[in-house]
Amino acid sequence: MKCFVINLKRAVERKQYISNQLHQLSQEFEFVEGVDWKDIDPDSLTQTVSNIKIKNSYRTLTLGQMGCNLSHRKVLKWLVDSSERMIAVLEDDVRLSNDFPDVLDALETKTKPFDIVFLGSRFTEQGLVNLVPLNDKFYFSLSKAREKGGWGYVITKEAAKEFLRILPEVTGPIDDALHAYFLHGLKTYTLNPQIVFHEEEAKRFSFNTETKIENFVLKEELMRFVSLFYEFYAHKTCFRNRVKAEKMRPI
Repeated sequence: MKCFVINLKRAVERKQYISNQLHQLSQEFEFVEGVDWKDIDPDSLTQTVSNIKIKNSYRTLTLGQMGCNLSHRKVLKWLVDSSERMIAVLEDDVRLSNDFPDVLDALETKTKPFDIVFLGSRFTEQGLVNLVPLNDKFYFSLSKAREKGGWGYVITKEAAKEFLRILPEVTGPIDDALHAYFLHGLKTYTLNPQIVFHEEEAKRFSFNTETKIENFVLKEELMRFVSLFYEFYAHKTCFRNRVKAEKMRPI
């Protein structure tokens, strides 16, 4: 399976950090130059900032989040136009488990259909519900609460094509969009236990130093509450339905 690492041109330390890990694991990979938020001209965007904010549950989207979204979309568009059946996508500030290559091999040969498998999670194992096994060590699982984070995942070509069809424009952080199976209907899973770790390593690197300033507007705060409540309810409903339908019953 091809593995792509998103890396900003100026992020030399990150590039070396992730390269060392992948070489040690004998994992083949390619770098994809990410879209740097410093190079984004807000006036050149086809969408207005206000329209993006409305679609992002009335939350302001920073240029850093915009660059991250565009970077991931760049990889997904490549996949759609390629001959690959699925690929792995990594951000450059993660720590990889020694199981990383074996898991990619297992996913590539797995007969169970999936669209996206997230290789890392912000939750511990207690926050995940195992559905079916990938092998004797790992499970396809779902998080009980809304998942965040797009620092490592495997995605199929058909899933990339459908995602870009349903969400052709930037509407918010890319990880929110990828995890929103209640919105795009894709079969997304979280690998349990996880093999790509982010939180502890992200502290070592400082790149996105934007300051987000928002004025309090009562109407927008009310709309934000309604939007977030809808997302919470939609996730809970879809989560219960999927667990009921997909969880393997004991024999």
